[in-house]
Amino acid sequence: PLFILLAIVFALIMAYGWYLSFRYKLEDNDLSFEKGILSRQEISVPFHQIQNVDIEQSILYRIFGLADLIILTAGHEDPEHARKDETEITMPALNAKEARQLQQYLLDRSNVQRVVTENASIEPAVPAPLG
Repeated sequence: PLFILLAIVFALIMAYGWYLSFRYKLEDNDLSFEKGILSRQEISVPFHQIQNVDIEQSILYRIFGLADLIILTAGHEDPEHARKDETEITMPALNAKEARQLQQYLLDRSNVQRVVTENASIEPAVPAPLG
C-alpha cells in the first residue's frame, strides 16, 4: 500500500511539473511553445500552417473550467510519413475562456474558414439562376 501511494504521489508531482513547464508565446508570425521537465523542447508554428484549432473538455475539466486546445497543422510534406505528433499540438489545461479566445485568435490569424450553422433546419441561401 505504501508503494502504491508513493507511486501515485510521484505521478501527480510529475504531471503537475509537466503542466508548469509548458509555456506559449504569440509572436508576430507564429505561435511558440516550450515544454518539458528534464529535456526542454521548443516548437514554433507559423500561423499559415495552422489548419484547425479545436477545444476538448473532459467532465473533470468542465468542473474546473479548464480545456485542452488542440492545434492541427499542415505538418510533414509527405502525408504518408507524417506522424500524428508532428501535425497535432495540445495545449493542456488552459482556462476555458482563455482557450476560446486563443482558438478564435489563431483561427483569425491562420485565415481558416469556419462554417457555423446555428440552426440546421434553415436552408442556405441559393442565388437565383441566371437567365
